[in-house]
Amino acid sequence: MYKPILTLTETQKLNFWAKVNKTDKCWVWTGYKDDKGYGRLTLNDDVYLAHRVSYFLKTGHADKLILHDCNNSSCVNPSHLYEGTYQNNSDDILRAGNRQFGSDHHQSTLTDQDVLRIRYRLSRGDTCVSLASEYGVTHSCISLIKRRKTWRHI
Repeated sequence: MYKPILTLTETQKLNFWAKVNKTDKCWVWTGYKDDKGYGRLTLNDDVYLAHRVSYFLKTGHADKLILHDCNNSSCVNPSHLYEGTYQNNSDDILRAGNRQFGSDHHQSTLTDQDVLRIRYRLSRGDTCVSLASEYGVTHSCISLIKRRKTWRHI
């Protein structure tokens, strides 16, 4: 599933820890970060997530999904990291309130009011195709709203 981290030289380990700012709580990765704040680094011509490397350095393995219990994607403190599943990750996101819904989501083109109008018009007989064209979204987007697969919070 994940690229194995087989070995790290002492120099690679020193270079890794040189890019970590250790605070009383989180140890923040100061090297390159992706657009979600996760540290990334190149080792032996492969790119790895910094928190996976930190977990590997502590345990000697990082075969599964490595999660943060501090909800700080830049943190590489091994005591804040644990192995988990995608379901654990989703549960953590919801519990922390980090999940963006509806018009707060960065890719949303509709507003809460739009969705309420769409639901009303669907109940009056408008089609998914006509509403999709009008609102500039796909007909499957309207269908998901209609079936309450998306925008369930309103």
